[in-house]
Amino acid sequence: MATLPLPRPAVRRLAGGIAVVLLASVRCQVALPLEPLQRFETCEALQAYLEDQILHPGVEQSVSTNGALEGCADAELVGVPGAPPADAADRQYTTTTTQEQGVDEPDFVKNDGDKIFVLRRGQMVILSAWPADEMTVLSRTEIDGTPFTMLFADAAPGQREQALVLATTYDDRERVVARLYDVVDPRAPVLQRTVTIDGTFVDARRVGDEVMLVTHATLAADVDIDHVPFADDANRAKLREAGIERLLPSVSDYVVGLDDAPRVDKAAACEHTYAPRISDGRNMLLVHALSMRDPGAALRSTGVVTGFAHVYASDASVVLASTELNDGGYFTPDFNKTRLHKLAAFQGTGAAEYRATGVFDGVIKDEMSLDEQGGLLRMVITNDAASQDPNDQSTSLLVIEEQGTALVEVARVEDIGRGENVESVRFLGNKAYVVTYPRDQGDFVLDPVTGLPRVPMMDPLFVIDLADARSPTLRGDLDLQGYAAYLHPYDEGHLLAVGANTDPATGAFLGLSLIVFDVANPDVPYVLHRYDFAGPNAGSEALVDRHAFTYFPAEQALAIPVQRFDDGAGVLTSSAVAVFRVDLVDGITPLGTVEQRGLLESTYGELTQWGGAQCASVRRSVMISDAVVGGFVYAVSTAGVVAAALEPELPTVATVRIASQDEEPCSFGGAPL
Repeated sequence: MATLPLPRPAVRRLAGGIAVVLLASVRCQVALPLEPLQRFETCEALQAYLEDQILHPGVEQSVSTNGALEGCADAELVGVPGAPPADAADRQYTTTTTQEQGVDEPDFVKNDGDKIFVLRRGQMVILSAWPADEMTVLSRTEIDGTPFTMLFADAAPGQREQALVLATTYDDRERVVARLYDVVDPRAPVLQRTVTIDGTFVDARRVGDEVMLVTHATLAADVDIDHVPFADDANRAKLREAGIERLLPSVSDYVVGLDDAPRVDKAAACEHTYAPRISDGRNMLLVHALSMRDPGAALRSTGVVTGFAHVYASDASVVLASTELNDGGYFTPDFNKTRLHKLAAFQGTGAAEYRATGVFDGVIKDEMSLDEQGGLLRMVITNDAASQDPNDQSTSLLVIEEQGTALVEVARVEDIGRGENVESVRFLGNKAYVVTYPRDQGDFVLDPVTGLPRVPMMDPLFVIDLADARSPTLRGDLDLQGYAAYLHPYDEGHLLAVGANTDPATGAFLGLSLIVFDVANPDVPYVLHRYDFAGPNAGSEALVDRHAFTYFPAEQALAIPVQRFDDGAGVLTSSAVAVFRVDLVDGITPLGTVEQRGLLESTYGELTQWGGAQCASVRRSVMISDAVVGGFVYAVSTAGVVAAALEPELPTVATVRIASQDEEPCSFGGAPL
């Protein structure tokens, strides 16, 4: 559910300083027990392992399912225009904003410069997007379950356009359903394949014609274990009676025109399952390889018995990052550990094959904290339990090498925002950029007049030089009023950022910010341009989801969704896409907004911050341009799509409603789209 991103509690930054050059602090962590993964030759061996670990778990592991699967490519710029349709050589368009160029990420809005695909409320809606002033709905495809995201493959010579729609269903248990459609005729999509997997969705990526789909399953989900003393023998008998078929998740695969009925099997074969020596025995991460072009190609799967928090992958490898909580209490040193398992992607008869394991003190923020280049992993990690003093919390950048079955730290940069948390990370080539912010605790000083905390919020941007990967160096440090939530490459020497503006004295949220950082000199990064806007009653999904951030180099245009509410009842006063020109000389210039408040209210009535606006708001944008006709921006919500010319004031050229008149704002199980 999309909600208005709220500002963090104001806190006091513990150390000041502006644009200073820091000395590198490089060392290697003392090695922790690695315990490489084991592979099971038989189902009997896997059954015995699971019985032991389910009844006597060796470690408490994270089970968060919001990790993301990332890709890696040689180019540094991402979110660049896609290839134009065959009949429009001069047309350019934006694609889903991703971490790496050339590796597609799923989202509920896709486009090919000619059509826009919107996944909303049980339907895949396909609209003609060009010409912009003739925009219309081409088809609506009903999809069972709760469809929530999709991947799209453009037509290539001799190939057809394909859409892979992912949905969740729940009857006796939760399942992920992947449906492959031929969409070469946008007026009549054709279902080609349905794959149903026990468990929950983690993430997916498309590399060329192959999709890597990651799911999470709870093992022995329907076996009733008695958590009472002296029940070990009875519980073991229950697990043995259930057998491996019930302990493991299952997958159902149906290819239209080839299968008479769905083929059901274990989601991962026993011989394609890996596990550490000890686990909690209840969690499995499954990596599936699925062809976008060949519906009849075999589904390949690999299972790892592990909890997890985040997943990173390139076209060559997959890294599973699990957080482990050790006994002794939060302030026990080494309470939090991150365990990395590296696998070779798209290898062997499974989806991936095991390579190596490493264990490191601390936790990572998200998938953007991981990266791989030149065979070396890079990771930004925070150790927040070294002592009872929160000021001792330390963030480091680690360089990790695969040595046999071990992931070994070969270099480290320390003291990145000591006493602070990580807000955002971006690896770009041989540089890493880290934004930290004060911990959400500390000494509050109340203003004697207002009674409000008088605590500044100054977030630093750190630049780490990785040109010599085995001897990285912490270079410049720039304090920033407010914070930068997402960093995006502009060119080799500049970064774009979206974030929040805060009061330098109180830390109060003042509105949104767009920033251009000049990082050409890594020792002295500085703010080249900044534009603060929207006010304290506004928010943007771009603060929490990079897919809501759309940058179009062809038009030097940046678009993000913005919601505004009044000061009283929290009534929605604006739901729009805000569009800006970004130029290194002229700075950040607002072009205007593509407003949908009227369309939303005519569809749903009055919306409030907690009464429907979270389900019915502008969440995405698409931009398309032609050398002759010019450029256009499209604002997408669950109610419809509004197209406007990319020129000052953004004049509207077309509006298409895709919602029904009697639809409730949260009428599809609370799903935003």
